[in-house]
Amino acid sequence: MSQQYSVLTVCLGRSPMAEAVLIAEAAKRPNLTLRIDSAGTGAYHTGEPADSRTIAVCRKNSIKCPSVARKVEMSDYDEFDYILAMDTSNKEEQYCTAPHHTSRARKYVGAESAAVLTGQHGVCVSAAASMILRLSAVRCLPRPPISSFSLLILTPLPSLQSLVTRQPRGSKARLALFGQFDPGLALASPGSRLRVQAIEDPYYGGRDGFDKCYEQCVAYARGFLDFLEAGAGDVPKF
Repeated sequence: MSQQYSVLTVCLGRSPMAEAVLIAEAAKRPNLTLRIDSAGTGAYHTGEPADSRTIAVCRKNSIKCPSVARKVEMSDYDEFDYILAMDTSNKEEQYCTAPHHTSRARKYVGAESAAVLTGQHGVCVSAAASMILRLSAVRCLPRPPISSFSLLILTPLPSLQSLVTRQPRGSKARLALFGQFDPGLALASPGSRLRVQAIEDPYYGGRDGFDKCYEQCVAYARGFLDFLEAGAGDVPKF
């Protein structure tokens, strides 16, 4: 009898490659029936197809990429059995009132904190350090443009923790980092230095970043499906 599960993959804006790979790998497991979807912690690409580089890598590996971006909804915590976060970075923006007049932004990049932009239009808080540093990321920020701000402090915040914090009490979804299902971790000897690896967002990098993302997705997807076939339950801890 087929085992039935629902799985949502989540990342900064969306996780279409993980969705595509899971669909392709699940098709090889006749004893599993999966409902698979992807969503983002933000609504920056809502309604859009996957990045062209994601589609190209999937096509190169003979798999389809049907994803249409959407934001995580509160109802997802009850509609899905498992919610798998791709990485440990998250991006959220909000405005506060803190007038400051200057025309040029200074950038301070730290290892761990949130990004703070102070300017004549107020304060913008964001955790998307690597994205804001790119001019192309300006479109992800609320208007006015980044040139209106004088101070920029950038650092990551945990997306998995963000999902855990938002999870309604009593909801059924089990949350995990996708990398927790890396088969290599299960096979590692005691004392091994192997650690859970995030799938970093390749959006602002080159094509090789998408190839690496694909390889990680395949490994983690196979490990996750092995986990489901073994009876599922609580996610593995490493």
